[in-house]
Amino acid sequence: MSMAEWLVRPHPSEGWQVLTPARTQAAVAPTRHEAVTKAAGMIADEGGGQLLVAGAEGPPAGRYRVPPTCRPYQRDRELDLPHPH
Repeated sequence: MSMAEWLVRPHPSEGWQVLTPARTQAAVAPTRHEAVTKAAGMIADEGGGQLLVAGAEGPPAGRYRVPPTCRPYQRDRELDLPHPH
């Protein structure tokens, strides 16, 4: 079974947006780092998946596998993801 793929990309008018596997908008953040952090939390809460991070222009900046959390929907946890450049 393939993992659900979420996407972080530049928002058309402001900051960065997080898109679900169905490509509906789940969140908007002022920076790519904040959008990746939000996306990772959502992905972990939903049972894990892939996170594709788009570059500001051009090719993707990275693809990450996010594991499921054993404590879904709790905001007091830290996720160990690399900081996108």
